[in-house]
This record gives sequence, structure tokens and C-alpha cells, in this order.
Amino acid sequence: MRFFPANASVAVKIYRCPTTGDRKYPDSPTYQTEGSLIKAERKPLDNEGGLFVVSNVLYLNVNTDIQAGDKLDLNGITYYAQKVEALDYVHRPYKIAYVATEA
Repeated sequence: MRFFPANASVAVKIYRCPTTGDRKYPDSPTYQTEGSLIKAERKPLDNEGGLFVVSNVLYLNVNTDIQAGDKLDLNGITYYAQKVEALDYVHRPYKIAYVATEA
């Protein structure tokens, strides 16, 4: 995303479990996109109900189809989406996903 530092840019592969049948993540990504991965500040997360395993925030285009529980491959490192929110901040809509290396 163009509003963040260039070193925050990551290639994002989203893997989604099927809702029925075998509940395993697929071998090939369901969606692919780009985003910006920023280190989360610990204090605000402590005040948001104890999402203590969340260590990073992923900023995505507002049209990206991502849900809590999705497995993410960010530049070869596996993360899991813990919480997803769509925001319209100063007329620049985007989605944020709180991600952690633990499911």
C-alpha cells in the first residue's frame, strides 16, 4: 500500500478452510494480493480485550476478501488472521487484520 514505508510491503497469500467437509487449509492460496505489515504496539492491544498473541497489523485494500481464521503466507512466513476490520480513515478505506504466528 502506498501510504506505508516501502520496507513494510509484503506479498500476501490467503488460504481459507472450507466451511464443510475436511477442515484443512488448501495447498494452493485462495487469494493473492499485496499489503503492508506493521509491528503492533503492545499497549493498545492490552486495552482491546487481551489479544496478547497479536504482534503485527496487516493493512490491505478494502476489497480484499480476508476473514478471521484465514492462514496467511507473508513473504514465506506463516501467520493467522486473528481479527479483521474495515476502516474508512480520512477517506482512504482499507482493511486491517491483526495477525500472529499462532492460530
